[in-house]
Amino acid sequence: MVKVNIIALILFVLIIGGGILETKYINDKFKYYETEVASIAELAGKKEDSGDRLEKLTAEWKNDKQRLHIMIPHNELKDVELIMAESDNLIKGGKYELAEAKLRALQISLEAIPGIISISVGNIF
Repeated sequence: MVKVNIIALILFVLIIGGGILETKYINDKFKYYETEVASIAELAGKKEDSGDRLEKLTAEWKNDKQRLHIMIPHNELKDVELIMAESDNLIKGGKYELAEAKLRALQISLEAIPGIISISVGNIF
C-alpha cells in the first residue's frame, strides 16, 4: 500500500512538473514570435522591406512547429503559418499597409494561443 502511494505521488509530481515546463516553453516561444512579428510589422508600417526577416521567422516557425504540434491544436498553428505567408506575399508585392494589418492580426493571434492551452476553468469545462 505504501509503494502504491509513493508511486502515485511521484506520477502526480511528474505530471504537474511537466505541465509547468510545457507552459513555460510555450509562453517563451510565443513571446519571442510576438516580439519579432511586432518588429516586422513596425518596419512594414514604415514601408521598409522586411521580407527577409519574415522569411527567416517563417523558417524558424516551421522548425518549431514540429514540437508545438504536440501541445497545441493543429488549426491554430496552421493559421499562424497562413498569415505569415500572406504577409510575406503582401510585403513582396509592396503592399506594406495590408502587410502591417495582417502582421498586427498575427501578433494578436500569437498572444491568444498560449491561453488556449493554459489550465483554467474555461478550458476545463
